[in-house]
Amino acid sequence: MADASTQEALVAAQQALGAGDTEAARAQMDNALGLAETEERKGEVHLSLAEMTWQGGEKSLALEHYAAARRIAKEANDEAKEGMISLGLGFALLNSGDDSDLGAALEAMRRSLELAEAQGHAPQANFVASLIAQAERRKDLAKLSEEEEQAAMLTAFVSSLVTRSPIMLFMKGTAMAPSCGFSKEAARKLMALEIDFDTVDISKDSKLRDAVKVFSRWPTFPQLFVEGELFGGADIIDEMVSEGGLLQEISAK
Repeated sequence: MADASTQEALVAAQQALGAGDTEAARAQMDNALGLAETEERKGEVHLSLAEMTWQGGEKSLALEHYAAARRIAKEANDEAKEGMISLGLGFALLNSGDDSDLGAALEAMRRSLELAEAQGHAPQANFVASLIAQAERRKDLAKLSEEEEQAAMLTAFVSSLVTRSPIMLFMKGTAMAPSCGFSKEAARKLMALEIDFDTVDISKDSKLRDAVKVFSRWPTFPQLFVEGELFGGADIIDEMVSEGGLLQEISAK
């Protein structure tokens, strides 16, 4: 009788969930769990509720029920059931369409793989291992996409800095307080010629420093930009000053 009542509560919960009445669905879920007479049965109810709520789009609620079902199986030392639940959870997370779920998917599937290997279930272990490989590839791609996006943002930022002033010197430190000899000499020579220029200190931000190198395709600093184009580094500035043509060359730009 109790089991029939539990099933009725599960059906009622699913109907309420389908109707969008989350409050009524939760009440029926609690009712179904309350009617479960053993921990084993309660674990089964949690698993049913996990699958139901996942399919109903209630991810956070589904994860609570998956966690409860896994905990009950683990406490009962039922490795086969814990492995099955972990696999189900991992598979659901892997196919959620949200790359932020991949970490949790990998955790669940690695636990499933560990249990399958401990029980000597080679076919299941091989299947889970293939899912883990798939998840790791997707995670790497997601990370790469994020890094590419950050790189694109940095490139756009560098481009805006380059064109912020007609003459821009990317250097270590500032014109009044340079932090390396090459930057100091470049700034000093520009000031000696009374050239009006702005500076960007790249010494404290390694990401900006690397982004400027990529943007200019020039490996060292300082870097002098004139009208948005790379003019050169310390050697070229020094050479042009020695030849007496730096001011004229910049003016020609």
